[in-house]
Order: sequence, then structure tokens, then C-alpha cells
Amino acid sequence: MGVPPPPLEAFQLMLDGPCSLILLRTSQEPCGASQLSVELGIPLTACYRRLRTLVKAGLLRRLKRSGRPRDEAGGVYASRVRRASLILDGDRLRVELLIEPEGGGPPVPFVEQLDLQLPTIESPPAS
Repeated sequence: MGVPPPPLEAFQLMLDGPCSLILLRTSQEPCGASQLSVELGIPLTACYRRLRTLVKAGLLRRLKRSGRPRDEAGGVYASRVRRASLILDGDRLRVELLIEPEGGGPPVPFVEQLDLQLPTIESPPAS
């Protein structure tokens, strides 16, 4: 997938424990699913499920590498996320992601700003 989801949706996905570990580890160097599973202590099937979700969301890319161990013959994974920020400023929530383009090149910013409205709470009538 080429385009990441809206920044807030992507940020929520990144808050999932295993997803954040996978993105952090694959930002250091590309890794295969079995290596991620062992290093991060994530069961292999759960690891593959998260990898598919992150690739589909555009936050992770799958690289084909020859000469890798048989269990990684399908490729290795690399994070496309270079920076993620969540900023609360008064009544505004700003989510900023810096994502590496699919084909390489300088990272591209994705920004979403939300105006927050606190619910009005009415006081119970005095008795």
C-alpha cells in the first residue's frame, strides 16, 4: 500500500504494543517475521498478523531479499515511519507523521488536526 491511513488512525495503530515494537525494531534494520517473533517475544502467527496490518496501513514495507534463511524467503520488513508526534494544544489535537515514500526519497509529512469539544455536563437540580 502506498498511502498511510489518516494520521490519527495510524497513530492509534502504532499504540498497539506489538505493532509499536515491530515498527521500532524495523526502523533500526529490516527484519524477517521469524526474527521479529523471537526477538520481540511475539508468537509467530500474531507477528504475521501485525505485519500484514502494518503493511496494509502503509506504515511498514516488505522488501524481497535473496540469500536470506528459508523462513524469510518471503522477504524482510522495514518501517516507513520516521517520526510520529501527538500534540495537545488547548482544545486542539494535532497528529503528525513523517513517512518514507514507498519508492524511497525524502520523508513526507502527514498531518491531521482535530478540534476537541468537551461534553457539557449539566448539574443535577438542587433538591
